[in-house]
Amino acid sequence: MRERANEAIAALATSAPPLPRDEAAEAVEFLQWLVAANFTFLGMRAYALAGDGIAYEPDMETALGILRSPAVKVLRRGRDLVSITPEVREFLNEPKALIITKANVLRSGCPRSR
Repeated sequence: MRERANEAIAALATSAPPLPRDEAAEAVEFLQWLVAANFTFLGMRAYALAGDGIAYEPDMETALGILRSPAVKVLRRGRDLVSITPEVREFLNEPKALIITKANVLRSGCPRSR
């Protein structure tokens, strides 16, 4: 997962999306900080815009760690686990260099913290 993060760093550094230069530089610095053992990567998964142009589908070929299972959902809409929420979909349409999410969902089979 660190290797994948390093690939994202290289891509942002060499061909950043059309954003203010300082925003792309901040994203690069943040990713470098994460990779420098300041973050524990548990899973990583890319998403692709589905054919309807509205929904995002997980790209399971890119999935690593606990997100390798298509059954693992990390977002909630109320009490229901979902792949993506309307709020996240709207956010993804904004011009951003980086989107980092976290989840507080326990994966089946993982020991609970006491």
